[in-house]
Amino acid sequence: MPVKFITTEDTYLDIYHKLVFGWALILGDPDAITAVENSIYTPGTQKNADLEMMMIGRSYLFIGKKTPELRNLLKLDNDKDGWDSLLAILFYPPMPGGLFMAETEHYGKEDREWMLESFVSDLLKEAGVL
Repeated sequence: MPVKFITTEDTYLDIYHKLVFGWALILGDPDAITAVENSIYTPGTQKNADLEMMMIGRSYLFIGKKTPELRNLLKLDNDKDGWDSLLAILFYPPMPGGLFMAETEHYGKEDREWMLESFVSDLLKEAGVL
């Protein structure tokens, strides 16, 4: 995985661009995120390029391309509006038997641009970058 250093403004623009063009933030339990990576964004394959880890201040976050496999995992196969408006996924620690729970964050069609700008700005402020 290549490493690159970018400015706060470039980070903001990169996250914003990805969220507008079919990516979602992947947050939460590291074990759950590793399981998602292994099953959807398989390391050592081209699919792994669709999952990025970003360090922002002392925090890190993952951002992944919204793939058919992710849609299936989240059980959003028959929910076009839910899938199209997906902004972030919060994975909880695994339950007995390896079952993972996830919570999703969505934006409304009317306030999409404002919501994305506000969300990314708040994310960078929380990380102490802005």
